[in-house]
Amino acid sequence: MSLFRLVKRLLRVRVKENFEYRIEWLFMILMALTTCVSAPVFWYLFTGGGEFNGWSFVQLTILSVVGSLSTNLTYIIGLDPWIRTYFKEKLAVYMTKPVNPLFYMTLRYGGVTPISSVIIYILFLIFIQHTFNVEVNPLAFLIFLIFSVMIHMILFFFILIVAINWYDTAESFDNLIYNFLYLSKNPLDKIKRGLLSIILIPFMFVAVYPSKAFTGDLPVDWVWVGEVFLTLSFVLLLEYRLWERGLKRYESFGG
Repeated sequence: MSLFRLVKRLLRVRVKENFEYRIEWLFMILMALTTCVSAPVFWYLFTGGGEFNGWSFVQLTILSVVGSLSTNLTYIIGLDPWIRTYFKEKLAVYMTKPVNPLFYMTLRYGGVTPISSVIIYILFLIFIQHTFNVEVNPLAFLIFLIFSVMIHMILFFFILIVAINWYDTAESFDNLIYNFLYLSKNPLDKIKRGLLSIILIPFMFVAVYPSKAFTGDLPVDWVWVGEVFLTLSFVLLLEYRLWERGLKRYESFGG
């Protein structure tokens, strides 16, 4: 079976499952709409329509929505904080199929629901842009949004996946990651205190940099962007090698 046909078939299954229980889809739509309404209301009440830590009310609103957008983009490829449950319960099932289990798992849990939320967030950003005459740098925004998804995948969820293969339980990790992601919706770029700033850099990539690029308020050092991309690619390759070793360890014990 070709890769295209495989992807098409798996996504077709996901569409069917999403609309078999439409209440889940409707709930996610409601959550996305709630974010688009609550974010500007919260930041307006917090700032009075002014600024906070160098961020304007409009920028803070964009920051909150971009944080949710990048998280839902990650969900589309099937990576979410509750992936531990899927792996521990169904990894042996994936391994019986003639498909790489990591590839099958990621597509198996993506689908229409997060795509619907992503569309709502994008439409809201377009609305904000035209309402407040925001000057957008689309190329920089797209690139940093891609970096945002890579940060989710490589520095959060793939680490969790690898850990699950090497340890019997990883229950604390998924909740920890889920709560940490909320930090990505705060203006963390002003925090520059040695080691603390290094720890917070991944969260800044998730929402701060894409938001600044969206508003045209980010001077982009493309050499630095290339260095970050190469670093993330190296970490991803390392994680995949560890995943393969963990899978062999899993097989050696009979699943």
